[in-house]
Amino acid sequence: VKNVVTGGGRTGGQPTHDAGYLKRAEGLDIGSLAGTLVDSGGGAVLGAIAVGVGVQQIAFDANLAAGPPAGTSAADMVTDYVPGFKFKLLAIDFVTSIAGTGSSASQLFNLAIGSVDVTLGVCTVTLASTNAVGELTAGAAITGAQEGSATDAISIEMAASGTAFTAGAGTFIVTIQNMDVADAFAALVAGSALVADETNARVLKIEQTVDTAGNIVFPIPRDYDEATDELRLRVLVSQLTLSTDDDVKLDVELYRKRAAVALSADLAPSFTADSAVPVLTVAEQWIEFDLSSLTFLRDDVAIIELITNGGNDTAGEEVLIHAIELVYRSTLVSYDDEDDAQSNSLR
Repeated sequence: VKNVVTGGGRTGGQPTHDAGYLKRAEGLDIGSLAGTLVDSGGGAVLGAIAVGVGVQQIAFDANLAAGPPAGTSAADMVTDYVPGFKFKLLAIDFVTSIAGTGSSASQLFNLAIGSVDVTLGVCTVTLASTNAVGELTAGAAITGAQEGSATDAISIEMAASGTAFTAGAGTFIVTIQNMDVADAFAALVAGSALVADETNARVLKIEQTVDTAGNIVFPIPRDYDEATDELRLRVLVSQLTLSTDDDVKLDVELYRKRAAVALSADLAPSFTADSAVPVLTVAEQWIEFDLSSLTFLRDDVAIIELITNGGNDTAGEEVLIHAIELVYRSTLVSYDDEDDAQSNSLR
């Protein structure tokens, strides 16, 4: 006898009667997915959570009164440091470790990529900004494309003139972004982005030549009966424009994770309505995959990778995902203490 199905005790879904079944549907609201990613150039693609990808700080000690960059002649504090990756310079700041002295002391520092000065983001270290240990002298904002390759070197230069320090030391902190990391991260998300559709709708767009939309992780409910219950994945999907070769399809890979057991191979769920998944068109259609009868047990975890068949290989064949629904159906059985005329307490 199966009680009301709640999907393993999790909240958020309500069971309803559905043609002899108790049904619990897990719906993913595409439009409610908050934008969270940016491209490697810092421009907004899906929001702002990834602006720090690959960002790091490099520290260089400096004695303001002895050795480079002592005095008021132009000098390098750091010469030809090679980070070893494609990079973007973001900021240069100075933190005082020995308080500065010297009447009206003031010196100006800038970054350089190779032999080319970075004219933006100058850090002006003064007597007032170094009068206490730990004080931060913030450089001006670096704007524009201040980028270098994996073989380019950076230097910290002191401009000529200024007023010399008689004492003082600290650390220059150069904020730099590893663009190899940022670009790789951007490539992971460039294929799937939220875009506007029909004015007010938001859909997940899979770009041409990209065949992966993402993963769905679904714990199998604790009252799941592998002999009778059903698990289905439903996707409302369309194609951006008419296909030139009429071959774009949606597909899934399905993996099972069980406690203390290695991840399974692809279980290859079947398409429920036909032996072949239909070709996508500009008109939206529900495509349903049957996840039942694939040796899932209660407390297993289903890992679903939503993919295309690779047919979206030219412009206009981008795939639009409008909605995703996971459906868990359980046979409805009730028990009556008072037997009916046929002495059958199960109904």
